Amino acid sequence: MFIVGFSSRPGRVKDTYRNLKETGECVINTVLEYMIEAVNATSIDAPYGVSEWEVSGLHLAPSATVKPSRVEESVFNIEGTVIDIKEFTDHQQPVMSLAATVLIKATRFWVKEGTADADYTHIDLEKLRPIGQLGGVSYDHVVSTFERPRGKWNNEVPKNDLLAELDAAKPK
Repeated sequence: MFIVGFSSRPGRVKDTYRNLKETGECVINTVLEYMIEAVNATSIDAPYGVSEWEVSGLHLAPSATVKPSRVEESVFNIEGTVIDIKEFTDHQQPVMSLAATVLIKATRFWVKEGTADADYTHIDLEKLRPIGQLGGVSYDHVVSTFERPRGKWNNEVPKNDLLAELDAAKPK
């Protein structure tokens, strides 16, 4: 499951949101560093119906479970169907015409060959090099990750007073 948030400029709902509402299907495509100019080109305020594919110069790849195409250049794509849409009319700002979240159920994952480990459980960050939109015209890029092992309750309780109190208070 994925949650995607939207906010739109006054007088115009974003095409992606409109398409999700109309079709109930989508493909979530990762954006790589070298794709940023092409992806940013799709944010131009073109009239509804103008193909973002032509504006961006990116290439279509067929999907397996939904009608929308995947971005061929992406290392990782997620096909999905809309489960729920929630519009927040009470949280709109003067500079926005819409605030909404869309709950999407993944129906198929695509990982470009040669970018994941042998069992396809992790994608190599050096090959993925994802870009994210933070809002407005701001973007970020993930260049490093770290791991944090999860504790085991029975091992941690003796070392932590708060956990020991919670453990003692739990229903028997």
